[in-house]
Amino acid sequence: MSEEAAKELIKYLTQEAIREVYHEAGIYYRDWTTAIVVIYWIAVVFRFLALGTRCYEAYFLAGFGVTFFTIIRSLAAMLR
Repeated sequence: MSEEAAKELIKYLTQEAIREVYHEAGIYYRDWTTAIVVIYWIAVVFRFLALGTRCYEAYFLAGFGVTFFTIIRSLAAMLR
């Protein structure tokens, strides 16, 4: 690259122009997949423990939790 071309590029290269650049590698997000899966399986285990202790209220509550996480997982898969 010649010096003239470099000077021309520097003229248009400002902080605002750099900040306007958008690409997927520049997006930082926290991956919650592992936490959601662990909470889901804790609810499943709690459901079996509640059934084993004949605590039907906890069994139904854990069933609602498992159903809730299944619905959330299905909706999240549709949003991909």
